[in-house]
Amino acid sequence: MNSTMQNKQNSVEFTSLDTKAIKGIALILMLFHHLAAFPGRYPGDFAGFYLERYVQEFAAASMISAPFFCFLGGYGMFLRWKSGKLSITANIFNLYKSYWKVFLIYIPIGILFFSRGTQTAAEFYNLYSFETVSSMLTAVISDFLGLTCELNLEWWFLKFYVCTTLMGLIFCQIIRKSRNFWGDLMLLLAWHVFTGSVLPGLTAIPVFSGLKADFLYMAFFRRTDFSNAFLMGIVFAKYDGVRRIKQMLLESPCSSVVCVGFLGILAWSRTYILGGEADLVYCGVLVPLISVLLDRMVPVKRSLVYLAKHSTNIWFIHSFYCYYYPEVARVVYGTRNVVADLLILIVMSLVSSIILEWFYAHLGSVLNWLQKKRRSGKEETLCS
Repeated sequence: MNSTMQNKQNSVEFTSLDTKAIKGIALILMLFHHLAAFPGRYPGDFAGFYLERYVQEFAAASMISAPFFCFLGGYGMFLRWKSGKLSITANIFNLYKSYWKVFLIYIPIGILFFSRGTQTAAEFYNLYSFETVSSMLTAVISDFLGLTCELNLEWWFLKFYVCTTLMGLIFCQIIRKSRNFWGDLMLLLAWHVFTGSVLPGLTAIPVFSGLKADFLYMAFFRRTDFSNAFLMGIVFAKYDGVRRIKQMLLESPCSSVVCVGFLGILAWSRTYILGGEADLVYCGVLVPLISVLLDRMVPVKRSLVYLAKHSTNIWFIHSFYCYYYPEVARVVYGTRNVVADLLILIVMSLVSSIILEWFYAHLGSVLNWLQKKRRSGKEETLCS
């Protein structure tokens, strides 16, 4: 009896492994979105996927992957902040280290080997072609610092995520003394309406029109649907919302059927009714639904956790294979079957991440060995 109760209690936990598994799903959705949601970015000789209309519709809806990442990021950030283990500077620096690892390899490859675009899409045609060395250095330095994303348009998320993390820290301070879930939720929803509807309206007024060109305004308020999902993750972490919803689902009869049914309804609503306007709410419901189902698919969950370990690298790498390296893109779009091509993209990005980590690990070992050799040489010189 006690063991049964203990197993039931364990089943409603929401641990870091659950977070990673759902992050793995979000990663797959992001790759699917970039693979199939933009026909104008297909390689010039690609005829499109089978059932193209439906593929595009669900690929567009897969944009919810970004709010997923933000929700989980906010959830984890609050738990670290609450435990006193949060270091914003360390988090941002670690993110930049991952970014620079990819940047220092993939950008030089793009400039050296793909400076003459062969795709028909205008925005990618001359991405790595520069009229002068000065213009090239300006783009490289600006992108390296994360201020712009001229050399990879999908890297806009880096600056956004850094700013959202800072916004999340401020939000944690604002709600730290509150003990009312509904009060915090109403505050967040009011902020969501203000930033999503009122602020864009203000920019249409001449006196505020300059905000559209303001660096800080665009960094903090360009994608408030995503940043507010981050804040929703904070609220859910504060009140243990994911575990509570999981518990309610598990106590319902035929919980797996209920979860699948709700997932279908929410997916249809996200695709054909509300779009992304309610993503911060969708995330709060979808995360526990998916978590309940993954608890019953242990091999799948383990695979997703492994994939999530490489999620940051794959986030920075995969778009080169989709768009920016034309010859590689032809391999990714090698069939008209979206599932097969998605698997190709996942495998290529994952293998690249593994090789990248191996390279930098061995590079570090070599540098350490050289440093020790240098020190021993100096000691021998001093002794002699």
